[in-house]
Amino acid sequence: MEVVPATSPAISAFNVAAPTHGRVWEITPERIREFRSHGLADRMFFPHALRFLPRSGPDGLRLAQRMYGESVGGQAYVVILHAAESVCQEFSDDLFFDRDLVWHGQHLGLPGHVAVADLVLEGTRLLTTARFSDIVQRIGRRRQYKTRIERVFRGWDRMLLNGILHFAIRHGVREIWFPTPDLALKNTDRARSPQRMLFDRIYGSHIAPWKPRCQGDTWVVDVASIVNLAVEPVLQSDVIDLARTVCIVHDTERGTGHLDVDPVFAARAELSSPASLEAMLAIEADAGVTTSYAVVGNFLHEVRGAIEAGGHSVLFHSFDHAISGDQPLACRRVDYRLPGYRPPRSLLTHWHSDRHLEYHNFEYLASSTRSLGTRQPIVTGGLAKIPILTDDFPLHTGASHFGPWWENVQSLVRSESFVAFGLHDCYAERWLEHYPEMLETLQDGAVLRSLDDVANGLWRAAAV
Repeated sequence: MEVVPATSPAISAFNVAAPTHGRVWEITPERIREFRSHGLADRMFFPHALRFLPRSGPDGLRLAQRMYGESVGGQAYVVILHAAESVCQEFSDDLFFDRDLVWHGQHLGLPGHVAVADLVLEGTRLLTTARFSDIVQRIGRRRQYKTRIERVFRGWDRMLLNGILHFAIRHGVREIWFPTPDLALKNTDRARSPQRMLFDRIYGSHIAPWKPRCQGDTWVVDVASIVNLAVEPVLQSDVIDLARTVCIVHDTERGTGHLDVDPVFAARAELSSPASLEAMLAIEADAGVTTSYAVVGNFLHEVRGAIEAGGHSVLFHSFDHAISGDQPLACRRVDYRLPGYRPPRSLLTHWHSDRHLEYHNFEYLASSTRSLGTRQPIVTGGLAKIPILTDDFPLHTGASHFGPWWENVQSLVRSESFVAFGLHDCYAERWLEHYPEMLETLQDGAVLRSLDDVANGLWRAAAV
């Protein structure tokens, strides 16, 4: 087995001019014999695919610090498990995208998502924190599927543990650390009514065959002693095609962005922006396109339903459009799951460091090319970075009129393999009457995608 370096490349650029080939590791149906030889019951097996992404999974960094100490550093990873298509045929795809059911949203835009594990790689030590399966553990919300889901995917944690062992061997890990049931339970949100029996099974009996030694509140497994138990998945190519992508990003801020510089305009925008938002959504519905809405968090609850009903991405545009303070944390108090963040005026402060955003479960950052230092989407520092090439601010200031501004946007689309540009709700009077024709023109030469879709493609391409 190939042993890879303990750290992944710092930057993974995404060539959207042509299909990119990411890494996916597959366990095919005939491998059941190998699991059986290691004592696993046939009913616990299902063929699946694993992706190892160089970023934190849900609460991965937070849990690692709480469980293993504040000094935890290293490279965070998330393991994402999808069941093979043949296994999922009896279920409709929408089941795997139900936001109430698949609460953590780690599906990468693909059906069949089953389970997740959080890892932190520190040299030759691999720290594990949470392992969970939304589709199994929350299936009570779709009771008509409960028996079938639990029957088909009952072995999700055993498949996940095999994937973790494979990752450890490939990265030259000597010890894998796991939380004991007590430690895992102690660091679980009590509002979710955790069941002790579940924790004893996942963080106790499932680890027992690896004969871990107890070290305080943790289990420590010597990898050398269990290498023979690994069922090595086969590396396959995951083709991601985002060629000729255009992303429209609506900075949805009403008048908040101008309160400090132009109170009169801010008051007018506060009144006009809701109607502009309604018109944008209607035009996009007629055109059959999906875009992205970067919304100021303090009024997210007022507009989110209408935006998501149109199938669009929603991300944060700060909490109150202020530059100061821990805006990402304030946003997380509004919603815990939205994966994207776009800072006001594309100004990045220390609160927008890669580690801080990753710590608060943000998966991608959309900001100007100037602030990100790139014109192409990249993955670096545990975040997907999506550059915004231009926006409609020159229309507001009078530096440009619609005709030359729109010609510049079209020129970018013709010359660049990836273009994301911003449109503000508060400046909509400058371009809204032209919006149907704008969308028609863009669709003629490119594919309109949401930022969430682009981020999912970036992460699939960055899998190790």
